[in-house]
Parts: sequence; C-alpha cells; structure tokens
Amino acid sequence: MIWTFSDFQVVYGLTQGGPMNSTHVLATLSYQVGLASGNIGEGAAISLTMLPLLLILIVWQIRHLRRGATA
Repeated sequence: MIWTFSDFQVVYGLTQGGPMNSTHVLATLSYQVGLASGNIGEGAAISLTMLPLLLILIVWQIRHLRRGATA
C-alpha cells in the first residue's frame, strides 16, 4: 500500500501525468512541478505533504498488524 502511494515509475512511464494531469500521484506531481518546471520549492512542498500522510498510514498498519498477531 505504501509503495503504491508513491509509485512513480508506472504512472510516469505510461502517462507522464496523463491527459490534462488527471493521472498524477504526489510523486509524479512533485517531479513535474519541481524539476520539469523549475519550481524546486513547490516540488519540495508537494513531496513533503506525503510525509504526514504516509506516517498516518504506517501507524495504522502497525496497529492493525499488532492487533492481528495477538488475536
């Protein structure tokens, strides 16, 4: 689930953000804004939004796995 959240290669390789930027994930969006457009600060800000979202997901998964191991 975490790898899929930031999967860059599949989205960029197939569609590069797709028709009218409709298939972007945060990883490809931060690449396009930060490196391709030259707005490094905006690209870094977009990529840093993934941090708290992934942290919440990781905490949820760890709690779920621990609860399953004790049952």
